[in-house]
Amino acid sequence: MLRPGQHKNMEVTDTIQRFADIYQVKPVENMLSHQIKRNKIDGEKQIIQAPGEKQRSEMEKCEFDKYEVYAIDVLM
Repeated sequence: MLRPGQHKNMEVTDTIQRFADIYQVKPVENMLSHQIKRNKIDGEKQIIQAPGEKQRSEMEKCEFDKYEVYAIDVLM
């Protein structure tokens, strides 16, 4: 569980990369996971997996809030 206001989307990106390094695999580049809202499966907030330099700088940084739900896809 992530506490509201204490974690950012890019921290999840970095954590995925750390686990990939441990298992000596590579995450699929630029794979997106989205916030889910009622009647909307691709919400405003996103988590990017293995971003390139351009995508890392363009990705909107955001904090997780209370009661948010995300569809997390982790592909290695």
